[in-house]
Amino acid sequence: MARCPLCNDLEKHRESQPRLGFDFTPAQLVQSASEGGCESCLVILEGLQQARSLSGCSLTRDIRSIYALCHNQRGSSCDSLSLEVYFFDDRPRVELEFNTVGKQTWKAILPRPSVSKHPLSQQGLKWIRTQMEACESNHTACADADKNRLPKRVLSVLTDTGGSVSVRLVEKSADHQYITSGPYVALSHVWGEERVCITTKDNLEARKQGIPWEDLPKTFRDAIEVTVNLNIPFVWIDSLCIIQDDLKDWEVESARMADTYENATLTLAATTSLSDVSGCFPKDGYLGAGIDLELPDTVSAGRISVRRPLKHWVANVPSQVKASFPLLSRGWVFQERLLSPRVLHLCEQELVWECQNSCICECGGLDDTSTPSGNFQDAINSNKSITDRTSEWRQLVVRKRQILYPPLPDSNLSAAEQLGHSQIAEREAKQQAMSGLVDHFHQFVEQYSALQLSKPTDRLPALSGICGRMQTFRGDHLVGLWSDSICADLMWRNNTPGFRAQPAPGHQRTRSSLLSPSEYRGPSWSWASIEGAVSYWYDLPDSKVRRIHKDRRIKRPGWITDLQWESTQRAEKANKEWKPGDEEGEGKDWGRPELVTENWVDEYGEIDEEEQEEQEELERENEEDEEFVFAVPLGRNRASIRYRVENSGLNPFGAVKFASLAVVASAIEVEVSLEEEHRSPDNYHLVIEIPEVKHAPAYPIRFYPDHPLTLPVKFKKLTGNEPPARYEVVLLLVHQEVCLVLQQKHKNYNLWKRIGIVRLPEILLQFYKVEWMRESRRRQFLIV
Repeated sequence: MARCPLCNDLEKHRESQPRLGFDFTPAQLVQSASEGGCESCLVILEGLQQARSLSGCSLTRDIRSIYALCHNQRGSSCDSLSLEVYFFDDRPRVELEFNTVGKQTWKAILPRPSVSKHPLSQQGLKWIRTQMEACESNHTACADADKNRLPKRVLSVLTDTGGSVSVRLVEKSADHQYITSGPYVALSHVWGEERVCITTKDNLEARKQGIPWEDLPKTFRDAIEVTVNLNIPFVWIDSLCIIQDDLKDWEVESARMADTYENATLTLAATTSLSDVSGCFPKDGYLGAGIDLELPDTVSAGRISVRRPLKHWVANVPSQVKASFPLLSRGWVFQERLLSPRVLHLCEQELVWECQNSCICECGGLDDTSTPSGNFQDAINSNKSITDRTSEWRQLVVRKRQILYPPLPDSNLSAAEQLGHSQIAEREAKQQAMSGLVDHFHQFVEQYSALQLSKPTDRLPALSGICGRMQTFRGDHLVGLWSDSICADLMWRNNTPGFRAQPAPGHQRTRSSLLSPSEYRGPSWSWASIEGAVSYWYDLPDSKVRRIHKDRRIKRPGWITDLQWESTQRAEKANKEWKPGDEEGEGKDWGRPELVTENWVDEYGEIDEEEQEEQEELERENEEDEEFVFAVPLGRNRASIRYRVENSGLNPFGAVKFASLAVVASAIEVEVSLEEEHRSPDNYHLVIEIPEVKHAPAYPIRFYPDHPLTLPVKFKKLTGNEPPARYEVVLLLVHQEVCLVLQQKHKNYNLWKRIGIVRLPEILLQFYKVEWMRESRRRQFLIV
C-alpha cells in the first residue's frame, strides 16, 4: 500500500535521514485525513481540534500553516511527534506534543509518563513519595547527607481532626519541648518586592503562640500543605525563622543557612514563582497535563494524548531560564540547590525531582544522572583525600621523570641533588592534584556570579556555605579567592555584556574613568567587588619566568608592517643562548618572603624610607644583567604574597570591612588610551606605546575593564571628537600572558587598585615574538 504523500505515514523517507519534517496547511491536512483516509493525518487533525491550547481557534480561518517533526534524536532518546502551529495574525506560535498513554508506541508517537493534575492530587503525592522512597533506599550519597539536625527556629505544622493546619514558630532556646533532631522541610523561594510575612523583634513572641493561616502568603501555604501531606512535622522558611530586623540574628543564622539546607529531609523549591504571594503551583492545577484524544473507532492507534511541550531549564538560555524559572536566577538559591540532598521543584507545568544521584521530571523529558548537588558533592569528596591523591600523583611524577631522565650508570647524586629532585616531584604532584579543584571552584564562581541578588552586599554571604565546605581542604579564604591558588584566582575578568556609558544608581565616578559601586563590597582584586558575571581562562600554559633580550626588536603583525624586526641576527643569537632552565626559573629566588611583613606599611599604606630603600634594591637587582631582563610573573613568585582580610561580621566567609594584597612581581608603567573597538561597543583595547621602535604605531591589546567606562571613546577620524584621554597605569605580570591593570589611588601612598585585566594573544607572543615586559622591573605593590 502506498504511503501518504503528505505525512509519509510518519516514517522517514530514508533510514539515513536524521529526522522527518514536513509542513502543510489545514486544508491539505483535512483533505488527506478525509479523502485520502490517512490514519496518521486523522490523528494530527483530531489533535489540532481538541488541543486545549487551541480552543476557540478556527482551523481554517486562523491557522496559516503547521510544521510537523518526528524521529528527532537527542542523545540516547528520541522525540515523539510534535507540531508547530503558525497563525495569520501576530499571535505567537503554539507547540503541541503527541504521546501514547501506556507503554506502546504507535508509529512516531512515543509513550511518555502522564503529568499529575495537581501536586496535592493522589497521583502527584504518590509520585513524590515514590521518588523519596527510592532516594532513601537506593542512593547512598543522599542517605549519608540526611542528618536532620533542626535549625534554631522552625515552624511546627500540625493538622487537627477537622483537617485544619496550625502553624507555630518554635525556638530552641525558649521552648523546653524543642526536639533537637527530626525530619523537616526547607523552603527555597523568591521573596519578591512585597515582604508581607516576616518575623521581627516585635512579633517574635506572637509567632511562637501561633500564626493565623490567613496571614500566610500563598507560597508559604502551598509549601506547608505539601509538607503536611508528606507527614513531615516541621518546615523552615527564612523570612519567618530569622528575625529580619535583628542584624546579629540575621548574621548568625544566615551563616548557618548552609547547614539548614544540607540537613533538611527535603527542600521545596518554588521554582516558577515570582514572589511569596504567587504560590508554588497554579491554583487550577498544572498546565502540563495533557488531554486524551477522542478518536474514531476506525483508528487503531489506541490511547493518544496531546499537550504543550513542557519547558526544562537545561534546554533554555539564561534569559529564558529567568523568565520561565525565576528562582534559578537568584544568587542565594545557588548554594541552597548545591547543598540540599534532595530538592522538589514545584513548577508551573509539572514536578521535578533533583537529588545527588539523579534529576527526574514527571513528563520524562528530564532523566539526567548529573545534578548540581551531585556534581558539588563529587568535587568535595574527590578532594577530601587530597593528601592521598598528592601521594599518588607524586609516585606517577617520579616514575615519569625516571623514564624521561634516567640517571647514568656511574652517576652518584649528592644529597642536595636528590633533595632537589624530590622537591620538584613534590611540587609537580601537588599542582596536578590541585588543578581539578581550582577549575571546579572557578566554574562555581562563573555560574554564581551571573545570578541576581536583591542586596548586592550579599555577594559573599550567599556563597559562604559552599566556601565553608571547601575550606577543609583549601587554604585561607580571601574574599572569594583562595590562598593556595591565589595567582590563578586573580585572573578573573568581567564578562558582563552591555557595559553602560553612564553611572547607574549606586555608582559614582572615579578618577580611573571607570564606574565602581559606591558601597564597599570587597577589594578591587576580588570578583566580589564588581557586579555581573565573571569568567576565567582555562587554556593558559604553566607560568614561567621569561628571559628577554633588552635589544630584541618586536616583530609586528602584518597590518602594522613597515617598522619591524630591525635586528634579526641579534635576536636570533639571543634565542640560541636561552636555556629551558632560564625560562622556567627553577630554583631561583625571585622575591623574598620577608619582604612584605606586618610592618611593611601602616594602616593606610603610606610609603616610608625603609620601604622605599627595599623597592630601590629590587630595581637595582633587576638592572644587574645588562643584556637581559627577567620577566617574573606572580605565579612564579608566590612566596612573596602577603594578605590581610578583616571581616565585617561573624561569618568568616561573608562580607568584609577591609582587605589588602601585597605582592612582588615584574611590572611595567605604561601610558595608555582606551580605544573602543569598531565591531562591538563592549570591547575596549589598551593602546600601549612602544618607545623602542621609532615611529611605531601604538600597540592595541584587548582590555577587560572591571567596571563600565564612563564614556564610549571613538576614533577622531570617525567622529571628529578629540582623541581620548590618556591614563598612567601599571601592568602587573601575573602570568607570562596575563597582566592585572593597576592604578595608584594616591601619589603619596603605596596603595593600588585593580581596574581591569589584559591578556597578550598567544599568536603575538609565540609567532610575532612580542615582548610587553622588556622595560619591566620587579616591584612590590599593596593592592586594596
